[in-house]
Amino acid sequence: MNRCTIVGRVSKAEGRSVGADSYLLKFSMAADRRTKVNGQWSKVPEWFDCVLWGSRGRALEPHITKGTQLTVIAERETREHEGERYYDYRVIEVVLQGGGNGGGGGQQRRPMQPSASNQEPTQWSDPQDEGDLPF
Repeated sequence: MNRCTIVGRVSKAEGRSVGADSYLLKFSMAADRRTKVNGQWSKVPEWFDCVLWGSRGRALEPHITKGTQLTVIAERETREHEGERYYDYRVIEVVLQGGGNGGGGGQQRRPMQPSASNQEPTQWSDPQDEGDLPF
């Protein structure tokens, strides 16, 4: 089975329509690898080019932005171009870890209860605004 798990941060992401009814989201991820250099431990980034096809790619595009931390389960695909070998990771599953430009950072969001006079659909509030954080 050709599966790998990557935990890292998005460096860039770009989505586009391909053909009449297909969508492709391409994004790069960086994950740190620890290595010893001159007797000192340091972090060296490893880069992964990921692809996510179809409606999931379109739906997740607003959430997969620079700096977002993700866990990705993918299959590695190999391609060659002008004598060079490249690896792409076809995404099977994505878990958003929070952080990045979109905020989040693991914050919980709770639904507000509508009042009896206001029968609008449930609205979401940020727990920081309510002053009673659950932790």
